[in-house]
Amino acid sequence: MPTQAQHRQLGITLVESCVVLAIACMGVGAALPAYERAVERHHVEGAAAQLRSDFHFARSQAASSQQSVRFSVGAATSNCYVVHTGGAKDCDCGPQGEAICKAGARALRTGRFAADGPISLHSNSPSMLIHPGHGTVTPTGTIRVQGRQGARLHLVVNILGRMRSCVAAGALPGQPNC
Repeated sequence: MPTQAQHRQLGITLVESCVVLAIACMGVGAALPAYERAVERHHVEGAAAQLRSDFHFARSQAASSQQSVRFSVGAATSNCYVVHTGGAKDCDCGPQGEAICKAGARALRTGRFAADGPISLHSNSPSMLIHPGHGTVTPTGTIRVQGRQGARLHLVVNILGRMRSCVAAGALPGQPNC
């Protein structure tokens, strides 16, 4: 028969299990805010990439069709934009994010972010005209892509139709400041 000194404990005690669980919970709790910021940054940068791509599409459509094309951020909802022909107020976003155009105007592409989603759009220029021959943009403008927790990326369009991105005071690491 083994003596008490020779008896070895097999397994772990309840107290040891609780200590390990508490340490694991603290680690997860400390990492969660960083994870949420990373997810928001991913959403903001992804939306900005989509906007850049659709803006380049608008410029190429103007050049290939030899017709002025507009890039309009929706007035009805700030989470929608339309690439279209016609006048500045000829196309807008409908309640479901679809393009609604007046006679004579034609929607070429529509982009929409869910109203209750992680991204919102804001523009200081509701409609930018892209000239077909020169590729110039009037008026110039800035489209701000903003996440729910405040991460913002500015897409600045210059008169030559080039788009650059920047952030206010290092809001997103790796992006240049405005």
